[in-house]
Amino acid sequence: MYPGLDNAEFAKQYQANKKYWDEAFAFITNINLDTLSAGKYLIDGDNVFAIVSESATKPIEQVGWESHRKYIDLHLVINGREKVGVTFAPATRLTKPYDAKNDSDTNLWLGDKVKADYYIEDPTTLYIFFPQNAHKPGVHVDGYDKVKKMVIKIRMAE
Repeated sequence: MYPGLDNAEFAKQYQANKKYWDEAFAFITNINLDTLSAGKYLIDGDNVFAIVSESATKPIEQVGWESHRKYIDLHLVINGREKVGVTFAPATRLTKPYDAKNDSDTNLWLGDKVKADYYIEDPTTLYIFFPQNAHKPGVHVDGYDKVKKMVIKIRMAE
C-alpha cells in the first residue's frame, strides 16, 4: 500500500465491514487477474464489486479529479503503469454536481494552494482511496500507453 494510506480510516472501515474487506481480498487472491476481461464482477452484490477496464492513459492535463461518497476504491493495476494523484477531497471544489448513480464527484477543482501527491500505480501495489481522498487516476507514464486495471468498490461503513 502507498505511503498516503489513512491507516486509522482503514482500521475503522475494516473492523466495521470485515466481511466485505475479506471478500475483496479473497477475490484478488483467488482469481487469475490476467484472465479477467473488461467488465463488472459482483463479489457481494452492491456491497462489494470489481470493475476491470483496459484503457489508454492520458496526459495529466486531460485527466480530472474524482472522489466517491458511498464506496471505497481499491485500485490494482493488472498490466501496465499509470500515474495517480491524491489529495484531500474537502480541499477541492466541485465543478459538476454529485452523480449519485455512479457515486462520483468528478471534475473536482483544486485551488492553487492545494498540494497533491503523485504515485505510479503498477501491479506491485494496491491503492486504497477513501471518500476523503480525491484521486486523479489514468495519467500517462512514459513507455505505457495502455493500462489494464481493476477497481474494487467496497461500501463505506456508516
